[in-house]
Amino acid sequence: MADFNVERLVNHLPTVTPFTWNHPLPKAAVLVPLQKRNGEYHVILTLRSAHLTMHPGEVSLPGGKQEETDSSPIDTALREANEEIGLVDCEVVATMTPIVSRMGIIVFPVVAIVPPEFTPTPNYDEVELAFTVPLTIFLQLTYHATSISFWNGVPFRVHEFQYGQRIWALTANILVHVAEIAYGKEAEFDFDYNLYTKIPIGIITMETAEVRLGIIGCGTMGKCIMAALIESGTLEASQIRGTAGREETVVRLKRLFPASQFACGNEETTEWANVILLWQLCKEKIVVSIAAGITLTKCQEWFPESHVVRVMTNTPCQIREGMVVLATPPSLPSKVSSTVEHLMQCLGRIRFVADRHMDAVTALCGSGPAFAWYPDGGVMMGLTRDVAVELAAQSLQGAARMVLQSGLHPAQIKDSVTTPGGCTIAGILTMEDGKIRSVLARTVQEATRVASIAGNKK
Repeated sequence: MADFNVERLVNHLPTVTPFTWNHPLPKAAVLVPLQKRNGEYHVILTLRSAHLTMHPGEVSLPGGKQEETDSSPIDTALREANEEIGLVDCEVVATMTPIVSRMGIIVFPVVAIVPPEFTPTPNYDEVELAFTVPLTIFLQLTYHATSISFWNGVPFRVHEFQYGQRIWALTANILVHVAEIAYGKEAEFDFDYNLYTKIPIGIITMETAEVRLGIIGCGTMGKCIMAALIESGTLEASQIRGTAGREETVVRLKRLFPASQFACGNEETTEWANVILLWQLCKEKIVVSIAAGITLTKCQEWFPESHVVRVMTNTPCQIREGMVVLATPPSLPSKVSSTVEHLMQCLGRIRFVADRHMDAVTALCGSGPAFAWYPDGGVMMGLTRDVAVELAAQSLQGAARMVLQSGLHPAQIKDSVTTPGGCTIAGILTMEDGKIRSVLARTVQEATRVASIAGNKK
Protein backbone atom coordinates (compact mmCIF):
# COMPACT_ATOMS: atom_id res chain seq x y z
CA MET A 1 0.00 0.00 0.00
CA ALA A 2 1.22 3.53 -0.74
CA ASP A 3 2.51 5.65 2.14
CA PHE A 4 0.30 8.14 3.94
CA ASN A 5 0.83 11.63 2.50
CA VAL A 6 -0.80 14.58 4.19
CA GLU A 7 -0.10 16.75 1.14
CA ARG A 8 -2.61 14.69 -0.81
CA LEU A 9 -5.27 15.77 1.67
CA VAL A 10 -4.18 19.40 1.58
CA ASN A 11 -4.05 19.54 -2.22
CA HIS A 12 -7.02 17.33 -3.07
CA LEU A 13 -9.79 18.40 -0.74
CA PRO A 14 -11.66 21.59 -1.67
CA THR A 15 -12.26 24.36 0.82
CA VAL A 16 -15.85 25.05 1.81
CA THR A 17 -17.25 28.22 0.28
CA PRO A 18 -19.20 30.73 2.38
CA PHE A 19 -22.23 29.94 0.20
CA THR A 20 -22.14 26.30 1.25
CA TRP A 21 -21.76 27.12 4.94
CA ASN A 22 -24.69 29.57 4.66
CA HIS A 23 -26.99 27.01 2.98
CA PRO A 24 -30.46 26.94 4.63
CA LEU A 25 -30.29 23.20 5.43
CA PRO A 26 -29.23 22.33 9.02
CA LYS A 27 -25.45 22.01 9.28
CA ALA A 28 -23.02 19.97 11.37
CA ALA A 29 -19.30 19.25 11.33
CA VAL A 30 -17.16 16.30 12.41
CA LEU A 31 -13.45 16.16 13.11
CA VAL A 32 -11.37 13.39 11.52
CA PRO A 33 -8.52 13.32 14.09
CA LEU A 34 -5.52 11.44 12.65
CA GLN A 35 -2.76 10.41 15.04
CA LYS A 36 0.49 8.62 14.20
CA ARG A 37 1.03 5.48 16.29
CA ASN A 38 3.87 3.00 15.79
CA GLY A 39 4.61 4.46 12.39
CA GLU A 40 1.01 4.22 11.13
CA TYR A 41 -1.82 6.75 11.12
CA HIS A 42 -4.87 5.95 13.23
CA VAL A 43 -8.18 7.78 13.48
CA ILE A 44 -9.66 8.63 16.88
CA LEU A 45 -13.29 7.52 17.18
CA THR A 46 -15.89 7.66 19.93
CA LEU A 47 -18.68 5.40 21.13
CA ARG A 48 -21.71 7.54 21.80
CA SER A 49 -23.38 7.22 25.19
CA ALA A 50 -26.38 4.91 25.37
CA HIS A 51 -28.63 7.59 26.91
CA LEU A 52 -28.32 10.01 23.99
CA THR A 53 -31.36 10.62 21.80
CA MET A 54 -29.47 10.62 18.50
CA HIS A 55 -27.49 7.51 17.48
CA PRO A 56 -27.02 6.08 20.99
CA GLY A 57 -24.35 3.40 21.31
CA GLU A 58 -22.96 4.01 17.83
CA VAL A 59 -19.38 4.68 16.77
CA SER A 60 -18.85 8.17 15.41
CA LEU A 61 -16.33 10.89 14.77
CA PRO A 62 -16.23 13.78 17.29
CA GLY A 63 -18.70 16.37 16.06
CA GLY A 64 -22.09 17.97 16.28
CA LYS A 65 -24.44 20.66 15.01
CA GLN A 66 -23.42 24.20 14.14
CA GLU A 67 -23.99 26.81 16.81
CA GLU A 68 -24.63 30.52 16.22
CA THR A 69 -21.15 31.41 17.45
CA ASP A 70 -19.45 29.07 14.92
CA SER A 71 -18.13 31.01 11.92
CA SER A 72 -17.00 27.93 9.99
CA PRO A 73 -17.12 24.11 10.04
CA ILE A 74 -13.64 24.16 11.57
CA ASP A 75 -15.01 26.07 14.58
CA THR A 76 -17.81 23.52 15.00
CA ALA A 77 -15.55 20.47 14.62
CA LEU A 78 -12.87 21.73 17.03
CA ARG A 79 -15.41 22.86 19.63
CA GLU A 80 -17.15 19.47 19.59
CA ALA A 81 -13.85 17.55 19.72
CA ASN A 82 -12.82 19.58 22.74
CA GLU A 83 -16.15 18.87 24.47
CA GLU A 84 -16.18 15.15 23.68
CA ILE A 85 -12.55 14.01 24.05
CA GLY A 86 -10.70 17.00 25.50
CA LEU A 87 -8.75 17.78 22.32
CA VAL A 88 -7.12 21.24 22.39
CA ASP A 89 -4.00 21.08 20.24
CA CYS A 90 -4.19 19.85 16.63
CA GLU A 91 -3.29 20.95 13.11
CA VAL A 92 -6.24 21.32 10.73
CA VAL A 93 -5.09 20.27 7.26
CA ALA A 94 -8.27 20.22 5.18
CA THR A 95 -12.02 20.67 5.10
CA MET A 96 -13.62 17.98 2.96
CA THR A 97 -16.50 18.15 0.56
CA PRO A 98 -19.70 18.20 2.66
CA ILE A 99 -22.05 15.23 2.57
CA VAL A 100 -25.81 15.32 3.21
CA SER A 101 -27.00 12.81 5.79
CA ARG A 102 -30.23 10.89 5.42
CA MET A 103 -31.65 13.21 8.12
CA GLY A 104 -31.18 16.13 5.71
CA ILE A 105 -28.20 17.65 7.57
CA ILE A 106 -25.16 18.93 5.68
CA VAL A 107 -22.13 17.38 7.42
CA PHE A 108 -18.71 19.00 6.94
CA PRO A 109 -15.75 16.69 7.69
CA VAL A 110 -12.63 18.50 8.94
CA VAL A 111 -9.33 16.60 8.86
CA ALA A 112 -6.72 17.33 11.52
CA ILE A 113 -3.36 15.87 12.62
CA VAL A 114 -3.24 15.20 16.37
CA PRO A 115 0.03 15.10 18.35
CA PRO A 116 1.25 11.53 19.09
CA GLU A 117 1.30 12.19 22.84
CA PHE A 118 -2.41 13.15 23.01
CA THR A 119 -4.61 10.82 25.06
CA PRO A 120 -8.40 11.29 24.66
CA THR A 121 -10.37 12.11 27.80
CA PRO A 122 -13.98 11.05 27.17
CA ASN A 123 -16.80 13.28 28.36
CA TYR A 124 -19.08 10.56 29.70
CA ASP A 125 -22.14 12.75 29.31
CA GLU A 126 -21.67 12.37 25.54
CA VAL A 127 -19.36 9.44 24.84
CA GLU A 128 -18.71 6.16 26.64
CA LEU A 129 -15.19 5.69 25.31
CA ALA A 130 -12.65 6.93 22.79
CA PHE A 131 -10.44 4.55 20.82
CA THR A 132 -8.29 4.45 17.70
CA VAL A 133 -8.24 2.24 14.61
CA PRO A 134 -5.73 2.17 11.72
CA LEU A 135 -6.89 4.36 8.85
CA THR A 136 -5.82 1.66 6.36
CA ILE A 137 -8.63 -0.73 7.38
CA PHE A 138 -11.07 1.52 5.54
CA LEU A 139 -9.47 0.48 2.24
CA GLN A 140 -9.42 -3.26 2.92
CA LEU A 141 -12.02 -5.79 1.80
CA THR A 142 -11.15 -7.95 4.83
CA TYR A 143 -12.93 -5.63 7.26
CA HIS A 144 -15.67 -4.43 4.92
CA ALA A 145 -19.32 -5.42 4.64
CA THR A 146 -22.46 -3.81 3.26
CA SER A 147 -26.07 -3.76 4.34
CA ILE A 148 -29.33 -2.19 3.23
CA SER A 149 -30.82 0.75 5.08
CA PHE A 150 -34.30 2.07 4.30
CA TRP A 151 -35.17 5.73 4.69
CA ASN A 152 -38.65 6.97 3.76
CA GLY A 153 -39.13 3.71 1.87
CA VAL A 154 -36.00 4.16 -0.27
CA PRO A 155 -33.25 1.52 0.04
CA PHE A 156 -29.63 2.64 0.35
CA ARG A 157 -26.46 0.58 0.40
CA VAL A 158 -24.52 1.22 3.59
CA HIS A 159 -20.81 0.50 4.10
CA GLU A 160 -19.68 -0.90 7.44
CA PHE A 161 -16.48 -2.16 9.04
CA GLN A 162 -15.83 -4.53 11.93
CA TYR A 163 -12.71 -3.73 13.95
CA GLY A 164 -13.56 -4.34 17.57
CA GLN A 165 -16.58 -2.07 17.07
CA ARG A 166 -19.05 -1.67 14.23
CA ILE A 167 -18.13 1.45 12.22
CA TRP A 168 -20.75 2.19 9.60
CA ALA A 169 -22.91 4.54 7.56
CA LEU A 170 -21.85 8.19 7.28
CA THR A 171 -18.79 7.74 9.51
CA ALA A 172 -17.59 4.84 7.35
CA ASN A 173 -18.11 6.79 4.13
CA ILE A 174 -16.10 9.74 5.39
CA LEU A 175 -13.21 7.53 6.55
CA VAL A 176 -13.04 5.55 3.30
CA HIS A 177 -12.89 8.82 1.37
CA VAL A 178 -10.16 10.25 3.61
CA ALA A 179 -8.14 7.01 3.39
CA GLU A 180 -8.39 6.86 -0.41
CA ILE A 181 -7.01 10.38 -0.71
CA ALA A 182 -4.36 10.13 2.02
CA TYR A 183 -2.92 6.88 0.64
CA GLY A 184 -3.49 7.65 -3.04
CA LYS A 185 -5.22 4.30 -3.48
CA GLU A 186 -8.78 3.19 -4.20
CA ALA A 187 -10.59 0.92 -1.75
CA GLU A 188 -10.66 -2.81 -2.51
CA PHE A 189 -14.46 -2.65 -2.84
CA ASP A 190 -16.93 -0.64 -4.90
CA PHE A 191 -17.29 2.76 -3.25
CA ASP A 192 -18.92 6.10 -3.93
CA TYR A 193 -18.49 8.82 -1.30
CA ASN A 194 -22.07 10.03 -1.68
CA LEU A 195 -23.68 6.63 -2.25
CA TYR A 196 -25.07 6.29 1.26
CA THR A 197 -26.80 9.63 1.25
CA LYS A 198 -27.75 10.40 -2.31
CA ILE A 199 -27.99 7.38 -4.62
CA PRO A 200 -30.73 4.78 -4.12
CA ILE A 201 -29.64 1.25 -4.95
CA GLY A 202 -31.91 1.00 -7.96
CA ILE A 203 -29.93 3.68 -9.76
CA ILE A 204 -26.65 1.74 -9.64
CA THR A 205 -28.01 -1.75 -10.32
CA MET A 206 -29.83 -3.44 -13.13
CA GLU A 207 -33.47 -2.38 -12.69
CA THR A 208 -35.18 -5.05 -10.59
CA ALA A 209 -38.02 -5.33 -13.10
CA GLU A 210 -35.45 -6.27 -15.78
CA VAL A 211 -34.04 -9.23 -13.84
CA ARG A 212 -34.83 -12.71 -15.17
CA LEU A 213 -33.23 -15.18 -12.77
CA GLY A 214 -32.53 -18.74 -13.84
CA ILE A 215 -31.65 -21.20 -11.04
CA ILE A 216 -29.85 -24.17 -12.55
CA GLY A 217 -30.12 -27.24 -10.35
CA CYS A 218 -32.79 -26.08 -7.91
CA GLY A 219 -31.81 -28.08 -4.81
CA THR A 220 -31.91 -27.14 -1.14
CA MET A 221 -29.99 -23.87 -1.50
CA GLY A 222 -31.76 -22.97 -4.73
CA LYS A 223 -35.15 -23.34 -3.04
CA CYS A 224 -34.02 -21.31 -0.01
CA ILE A 225 -32.77 -18.47 -2.19
CA MET A 226 -35.87 -18.55 -4.37
CA ALA A 227 -38.21 -18.41 -1.36
CA ALA A 228 -36.32 -15.47 0.17
CA LEU A 229 -36.33 -13.49 -3.09
CA ILE A 230 -40.08 -13.94 -3.54
CA GLU A 231 -41.15 -13.48 0.10
CA SER A 232 -39.04 -10.34 0.51
CA GLY A 233 -40.55 -8.81 -2.62
CA THR A 234 -37.12 -8.49 -4.26
CA LEU A 235 -38.40 -10.39 -7.33
CA GLU A 236 -41.79 -11.56 -8.52
CA ALA A 237 -42.21 -15.33 -8.82
CA SER A 238 -42.69 -14.89 -12.56
CA GLN A 239 -39.15 -13.43 -12.76
CA ILE A 240 -37.61 -16.72 -11.61
CA ARG A 241 -37.29 -20.02 -13.45
CA GLY A 242 -35.54 -23.16 -12.28
CA THR A 243 -34.28 -26.51 -13.49
CA ALA A 244 -33.87 -29.89 -11.82
CA GLY A 245 -32.37 -33.23 -12.83
CA ARG A 246 -35.48 -35.34 -12.22
CA GLU A 247 -39.09 -34.94 -13.28
CA GLU A 248 -40.43 -35.71 -9.78
CA THR A 249 -38.33 -32.83 -8.41
CA VAL A 250 -39.80 -30.51 -11.03
CA VAL A 251 -43.31 -31.55 -9.93
CA ARG A 252 -42.49 -30.77 -6.28
CA LEU A 253 -41.02 -27.39 -7.23
CA LYS A 254 -44.12 -26.45 -9.20
CA ARG A 255 -46.24 -27.23 -6.13
CA LEU A 256 -44.01 -25.05 -3.93
CA PHE A 257 -43.77 -22.17 -6.42
CA PRO A 258 -46.83 -22.32 -8.68
CA ALA A 259 -46.20 -18.92 -10.26
CA SER A 260 -42.69 -19.85 -11.44
CA GLN A 261 -41.65 -22.15 -14.28
CA PHE A 262 -39.47 -25.27 -13.96
CA ALA A 263 -38.02 -27.80 -16.37
CA CYS A 264 -35.67 -30.78 -16.46
CA GLY A 265 -33.51 -29.30 -19.20
CA ASN A 266 -31.32 -26.21 -18.82
CA GLU A 267 -31.30 -24.77 -22.33
CA GLU A 268 -34.62 -22.93 -22.36
CA THR A 269 -34.09 -21.43 -18.89
CA THR A 270 -30.58 -20.18 -19.64
CA GLU A 271 -31.71 -18.63 -22.92
CA TRP A 272 -34.52 -16.81 -21.10
CA ALA A 273 -32.51 -15.63 -18.05
CA ASN A 274 -30.13 -12.70 -17.82
CA VAL A 275 -28.87 -13.71 -14.36
CA ILE A 276 -27.84 -17.34 -13.88
CA LEU A 277 -27.52 -18.96 -10.47
CA LEU A 278 -25.21 -21.98 -10.73
CA TRP A 279 -24.19 -23.36 -14.10
CA GLN A 280 -24.82 -23.04 -17.84
CA LEU A 281 -22.49 -21.72 -20.51
CA CYS A 282 -24.07 -18.60 -21.92
CA LYS A 283 -22.89 -15.35 -23.44
CA GLU A 284 -23.20 -11.91 -21.87
CA LYS A 285 -24.97 -13.20 -18.77
CA ILE A 286 -24.23 -12.83 -15.06
CA VAL A 287 -23.22 -16.24 -13.66
CA VAL A 288 -23.52 -16.59 -9.87
CA SER A 289 -21.78 -19.71 -8.59
CA ILE A 290 -22.67 -21.22 -5.22
CA ALA A 291 -20.73 -24.42 -5.93
CA ALA A 292 -18.27 -25.32 -3.15
CA GLY A 293 -14.60 -25.33 -4.09
CA ILE A 294 -14.92 -23.83 -7.59
CA THR A 295 -12.58 -20.83 -7.79
CA LEU A 296 -13.31 -17.64 -9.68
CA THR A 297 -10.44 -18.45 -12.04
CA LYS A 298 -11.99 -21.79 -12.91
CA CYS A 299 -15.44 -20.20 -13.36
CA GLN A 300 -13.97 -17.61 -15.71
CA GLU A 301 -12.28 -20.35 -17.74
CA TRP A 302 -15.62 -22.13 -18.09
CA PHE A 303 -17.61 -18.95 -18.80
CA PRO A 304 -15.21 -16.65 -20.66
CA GLU A 305 -18.00 -14.51 -22.14
CA SER A 306 -19.98 -14.10 -18.91
CA HIS A 307 -19.62 -11.98 -15.79
CA VAL A 308 -18.89 -14.35 -12.89
CA VAL A 309 -19.58 -13.83 -9.17
CA ARG A 310 -18.89 -16.46 -6.52
CA VAL A 311 -21.33 -16.67 -3.60
CA MET A 312 -21.50 -18.83 -0.49
CA THR A 313 -24.52 -18.73 1.77
CA ASN A 314 -26.35 -21.12 4.09
CA THR A 315 -29.83 -22.49 4.70
CA PRO A 316 -30.94 -19.75 7.18
CA CYS A 317 -31.27 -17.57 4.07
CA GLN A 318 -34.76 -19.05 3.66
CA ILE A 319 -35.83 -16.98 6.70
CA ARG A 320 -33.57 -14.09 5.60
CA GLU A 321 -31.03 -14.76 8.35
CA GLY A 322 -28.30 -16.20 6.14
CA MET A 323 -24.65 -15.22 5.98
CA VAL A 324 -23.95 -14.31 2.35
CA VAL A 325 -20.31 -14.04 1.28
CA LEU A 326 -19.35 -12.81 -2.20
CA ALA A 327 -16.09 -12.93 -4.13
CA THR A 328 -15.73 -10.94 -7.35
CA PRO A 329 -12.93 -10.59 -9.91
CA PRO A 330 -11.20 -7.18 -10.04
CA SER A 331 -12.43 -6.62 -13.60
CA LEU A 332 -16.12 -7.04 -12.73
CA PRO A 333 -18.16 -3.94 -13.70
CA SER A 334 -19.58 -2.16 -10.66
CA LYS A 335 -23.11 -2.40 -12.09
CA VAL A 336 -22.86 -6.21 -12.19
CA SER A 337 -21.47 -6.39 -8.65
CA SER A 338 -24.21 -4.06 -7.38
CA THR A 339 -26.93 -6.07 -9.13
CA VAL A 340 -25.85 -9.35 -7.54
CA GLU A 341 -25.41 -7.69 -4.17
CA HIS A 342 -28.90 -6.19 -4.43
CA LEU A 343 -30.41 -9.60 -5.20
CA MET A 344 -28.55 -11.26 -2.34
CA GLN A 345 -29.37 -8.62 0.30
CA CYS A 346 -32.74 -10.20 1.09
CA LEU A 347 -31.01 -13.45 2.12
CA GLY A 348 -29.28 -11.97 5.17
CA ARG A 349 -25.99 -10.32 6.06
CA ILE A 350 -23.58 -9.48 3.20
CA ARG A 351 -19.78 -9.59 3.22
CA PHE A 352 -17.20 -9.47 0.43
CA VAL A 353 -13.96 -11.45 0.75
CA ALA A 354 -11.07 -12.35 -1.53
CA ASP A 355 -11.61 -15.53 -3.54
CA ARG A 356 -8.68 -17.27 -1.82
CA HIS A 357 -10.72 -17.30 1.42
CA MET A 358 -13.86 -18.88 -0.04
CA ASP A 359 -13.03 -22.49 0.88
CA ALA A 360 -12.68 -21.44 4.53
CA VAL A 361 -15.93 -19.48 4.15
CA THR A 362 -17.62 -22.63 2.81
CA ALA A 363 -16.58 -24.54 5.92
CA LEU A 364 -17.36 -21.81 8.41
CA CYS A 365 -20.49 -20.34 6.81
CA GLY A 366 -21.95 -22.88 4.39
CA SER A 367 -21.54 -25.84 6.74
CA GLY A 368 -21.99 -23.65 9.82
CA PRO A 369 -25.63 -24.54 10.69
CA ALA A 370 -24.52 -28.15 11.25
CA PHE A 371 -21.62 -27.26 13.56
CA ALA A 372 -21.43 -25.99 17.15
CA TRP A 373 -17.86 -24.72 16.82
CA TYR A 374 -15.74 -21.76 17.73
CA PRO A 375 -14.51 -19.44 14.96
CA ASP A 376 -10.90 -20.53 15.66
CA GLY A 377 -10.99 -22.92 12.73
CA GLY A 378 -11.79 -20.11 10.33
CA VAL A 379 -8.83 -18.13 11.67
CA MET A 380 -6.68 -21.24 11.25
CA MET A 381 -7.64 -21.38 7.57
CA GLY A 382 -6.68 -17.78 6.86
CA LEU A 383 -9.73 -15.64 7.76
CA THR A 384 -9.20 -12.67 10.06
CA ARG A 385 -10.65 -12.97 13.54
CA ASP A 386 -13.32 -10.32 12.85
CA VAL A 387 -14.52 -12.08 9.68
CA ALA A 388 -14.49 -15.53 11.31
CA VAL A 389 -16.51 -14.31 14.30
CA GLU A 390 -19.05 -12.56 12.05
CA LEU A 391 -19.57 -15.63 9.86
CA ALA A 392 -19.82 -17.95 12.86
CA ALA A 393 -22.21 -15.72 14.78
CA GLN A 394 -24.52 -15.09 11.82
CA SER A 395 -24.59 -18.79 10.89
CA LEU A 396 -25.48 -19.86 14.43
CA GLN A 397 -28.07 -17.08 14.80
CA GLY A 398 -29.67 -18.10 11.52
CA ALA A 399 -29.69 -21.80 12.46
CA ALA A 400 -31.22 -21.01 15.86
CA ARG A 401 -33.98 -18.91 14.33
CA MET A 402 -34.68 -21.66 11.80
CA VAL A 403 -35.34 -24.04 14.70
CA LEU A 404 -37.64 -21.52 16.40
CA GLN A 405 -39.54 -20.43 13.30
CA SER A 406 -39.80 -23.73 11.45
CA GLY A 407 -40.29 -26.11 14.37
CA LEU A 408 -37.63 -28.41 12.91
CA HIS A 409 -35.37 -30.43 15.19
CA PRO A 410 -31.73 -29.24 15.14
CA ALA A 411 -30.77 -32.60 13.64
CA GLN A 412 -33.03 -31.83 10.68
CA ILE A 413 -31.26 -28.50 10.18
CA LYS A 414 -27.97 -30.38 10.22
CA ASP A 415 -29.25 -32.95 7.74
CA SER A 416 -30.44 -30.24 5.34
CA VAL A 417 -26.87 -29.04 4.79
CA THR A 418 -25.21 -32.45 4.87
CA THR A 419 -24.77 -33.86 1.38
CA PRO A 420 -23.23 -37.27 0.62
CA GLY A 421 -19.44 -37.02 0.46
CA GLY A 422 -19.57 -33.29 1.10
CA CYS A 423 -17.52 -30.97 3.30
CA THR A 424 -20.18 -30.75 6.03
CA ILE A 425 -20.35 -34.47 6.76
CA ALA A 426 -16.54 -34.60 6.69
CA GLY A 427 -16.46 -31.88 9.33
CA ILE A 428 -19.17 -33.54 11.45
CA LEU A 429 -17.36 -36.87 11.50
CA THR A 430 -14.17 -35.10 12.56
CA MET A 431 -16.05 -33.26 15.30
CA GLU A 432 -17.51 -36.48 16.68
CA ASP A 433 -14.05 -37.96 17.24
CA GLY A 434 -13.85 -36.10 20.56
CA LYS A 435 -11.32 -33.73 22.16
CA ILE A 436 -13.87 -30.92 21.95
CA ARG A 437 -11.90 -27.62 21.74
CA SER A 438 -9.20 -28.66 19.29
CA VAL A 439 -11.63 -30.72 17.27
CA LEU A 440 -14.03 -27.79 16.92
CA ALA A 441 -11.29 -25.82 15.21
CA ARG A 442 -10.08 -28.82 13.19
CA THR A 443 -13.66 -29.37 12.03
CA VAL A 444 -13.57 -26.20 9.97
CA GLN A 445 -10.09 -27.06 8.71
CA GLU A 446 -11.24 -30.47 7.48
CA ALA A 447 -14.38 -29.06 5.88
CA THR A 448 -12.23 -26.47 4.10
CA ARG A 449 -9.90 -29.17 2.79
CA VAL A 450 -12.81 -31.21 1.42
CA ALA A 451 -14.37 -28.09 -0.15
CA SER A 452 -11.08 -27.49 -1.95
CA ILE A 453 -10.90 -31.12 -3.09
CA ALA A 454 -14.47 -30.87 -4.38
CA GLY A 455 -13.44 -27.95 -6.54
CA ASN A 456 -10.49 -29.83 -7.98
CA LYS A 457 -12.69 -32.77 -8.95
CA LYS A 458 -15.06 -30.63 -11.01
